[in-house]
Amino acid sequence: MKKLIYVLSFALMVILEGSPVSAQVENEGIRFDSISFAEACAKAKMENKLVFIDCYVKTCAPCKMMSRKVFPQKICGDYFNSRFINLMKDMDEGEGPELRDRYGVKVYPTFLFIAPDGDMVLKYGAGAEKNAERFVSNIENALKAMEMYTEYSYGRNDIAFLGDLVSRLLKFDIRIAGEVIDKSLADAPAEVFADSVIWEALPKSINRTDGPAFRRMFDIRKQIGDITGRDSILGALVKTYSDEFTYRQHDWYDYNRRVNDLSILCAENAPGAVALRCKVLFFGEIKRKGSVRAVIDALEMLKNSEVDQTSLADALMQLRGVGGIVTTQSERDAVRAGLTDLLKGLEGTNRTKIERIIATL
Repeated sequence: MKKLIYVLSFALMVILEGSPVSAQVENEGIRFDSISFAEACAKAKMENKLVFIDCYVKTCAPCKMMSRKVFPQKICGDYFNSRFINLMKDMDEGEGPELRDRYGVKVYPTFLFIAPDGDMVLKYGAGAEKNAERFVSNIENALKAMEMYTEYSYGRNDIAFLGDLVSRLLKFDIRIAGEVIDKSLADAPAEVFADSVIWEALPKSINRTDGPAFRRMFDIRKQIGDITGRDSILGALVKTYSDEFTYRQHDWYDYNRRVNDLSILCAENAPGAVALRCKVLFFGEIKRKGSVRAVIDALEMLKNSEVDQTSLADALMQLRGVGGIVTTQSERDAVRAGLTDLLKGLEGTNRTKIERIIATL
């Protein structure tokens, strides 16, 4: 009876005040309260809920799309209204700037979930989502992930739990997922790395080969390979080095270490290791005005290895600018000869690109 009276009273208030919330009530979507943040926290404490804040600015088109197309959907109303005190706050007006600075809001839309005491439970800045069902699912997953992350912080790290946590984190915060992987797998046995969920998550959560988890994986690759298969682990290692090459311009990227690691993988006949080793070496030597001898030796290595045309051309393209590090005619001739020999394995545009490099020598 009390609930019925509350619903009727709320409906009457909306009608009398002409509140803009009325459209969302009619559409059974999210009901946003026109109250202050402090009032929302007090209300959340009383009702044992969290505060949800849609952080927007007037110039944000995706924010407007969420407000018009997603928030009014029934699935959003069913999920949000029963769990949260819902607020919309312009980050450029009123108490918006204070909330923006307090919770580090930098992109729009950002969705904040705040405990009644003001502590941030979740900052979801993964962007707008046109599909209301997917939006609710994403938020539900993120909140569950942060709940599990709290458990993890208190020491829970069994394999099944860890796999579930990382899988959830990868859907909205790869950085935190990487931190969990690095901390949890720094001393882990091969069986943990080979767990199907962990194994699937590794390529998505590790993007640096000098992190604790990757170094552990590299060091115990033979034991992991006994479980996953030799080619599987070696392929995963090479792919991580390949993906990481994207960050080669960063100061932390240590060329010598990467080349040394890849040399080890070359000796173990890891698929793709030879071309990638030479690719990293070429770029590194030219960037640092390094050793022409190392370049010449790498060209010889490519000549004596079975490398597919695409990988070969990709590696040789890193030699653009090689003319800037040769100092003698004999060095120039040796580099030209090495490239000319390798042209035999190239066709079409790949061949043309390398011919242009040779023409600069």
